Formats: sequence, structure tokens, C-alpha cells
Amino acid sequence: YDVVIPNYFDIDEFDFCDKKEDYFLYIGRVIKGKGVGIAIEVCKQLGIKLKVAGHLDQSFVDNRDDWDSNIEYCGPVLPEERSKLIGGALGTFAPTWYVEPFGGVQVESLLCGTPTLTTDWGAFVENNIHGVTGYRCRTFRDFCLSAERLIQGKIDYKVCREHGEKFSLQGEGNNLGRPYYFIRVAGCPLRCNFCDTERSWKANIDQMQSVNEVARRAFDECQRLNIEWISITGGEPMLYPNQLIR
Repeated sequence: YDVVIPNYFDIDEFDFCDKKEDYFLYIGRVIKGKGVGIAIEVCKQLGIKLKVAGHLDQSFVDNRDDWDSNIEYCGPVLPEERSKLIGGALGTFAPTWYVEPFGGVQVESLLCGTPTLTTDWGAFVENNIHGVTGYRCRTFRDFCLSAERLIQGKIDYKVCREHGEKFSLQGEGNNLGRPYYFIRVAGCPLRCNFCDTERSWKANIDQMQSVNEVARRAFDECQRLNIEWISITGGEPMLYPNQLIR
């Protein structure tokens, strides 16, 4: 990348917590590329609870019954729940397989005083200071040893918060941190090498929905979850200008 414009955060939405409970956390989109499988295997190896929060990819929906008893699925969480969930964790896993341009979850964790376990490439090289705000890992053994250090309390939680506060300017506008309903479109031909949603490249004809069907489902879900904002993303939504106008 020539330049990455980072996310910015309203620090009032993230409560600092130095009273940790006996669990690790994975929060975000539950997809293979985000490394949730690494988090599951590490916690299985150490015999400690892992809480998983976020939208499940279909592959994980199909295999959820195979998860061990130490894995607790919390579902998608709203900002109030998010802060409490992150703040109580011994550490947050962000073991992204690809080159992460930024990694907002990692900074959200620091704002709650929770160290992070990340891979050792992409934005984490800059934002996760090894041995200070958490640990960067390249092998399964690295992750296991680093998780054990977090269990032992080797990281200063106040330093994590201080580092996270570097991203506290209101850089993304007044809607930062508010819950959104995301509509993802498929059939994207761009093939960006930094894409974290490769499943959007192919359109499954069997799963095609009309604009009216998508709009109706979005409206119903927003009412049910009390969500005011909708984001249309992809893939590349601008490939379908007529549908967007409708």
C-alpha cells in the first residue's frame, strides 16, 4: 500500500477494564481468512474458554456442532455488549491470514485494556507492539506460548489503553461505532489483492434475490434489532447502479 487511512474511534464507547475473566475472545466476521480457526485450536490446546462473537460464515454455520465445549458462540454484539465482552477477556485473537490493511478489532481491544494476539504482518507490525500491547505470531507454537503469557498477566493493560487512544480522533464522522446492517453484493470482477471477502467474487445463481426481497429483509431485520443505518458493500456495489437507485 502507498498509504492506509486508519479507522478512528470514540473512546467513550470503550470502557477500560483491568479485571480479566478466564476466557479469550475472537470478535468480528467469523471467516477462515480472519483466522478464527487459529483461535479455536489454540484455546483447545490450552484448555481455556474461547468466546466467539460476530456473524458466522456459512462454513462455520455448517460445522458449529463440531466445536468443542470450551467454545462459546455469543452471536453478533452491539456496542454496549462489545465493550464489556472485550474488556473482560484475557486477550483478543486477530490472527488474520492475509495482509490486514488496518484491523479495527485490534485497536478496539486496546481501548478496553485488552492485549491482542495477531499475526506478524500487515498493519499489526505497526499497531501491535510485540511484548507491549500483545504479541505477534508466525507459528501455532508462537500463538500458544503468547496466549500463556497473557494468562500469566505479562502485559500492562493500562499501556494497551494508552496505545489505543492514539486512534481517538473522530476521523470517520458522527456514525462511528453505531450498529449497521450490512448488505453485501456478489459477482465482483475486480479481484483486488487486498480483498477480505473473496466469496463475493462469484455470484451463486441459486441464491439470487430480487431488490425487493433484499430491501424487505433488511427492513425487517433493522426493525427487529433496532438498527437505524444500512451499509451496502461488497464486492463492489457500484457495479449495480440501477439496483442501488431502486
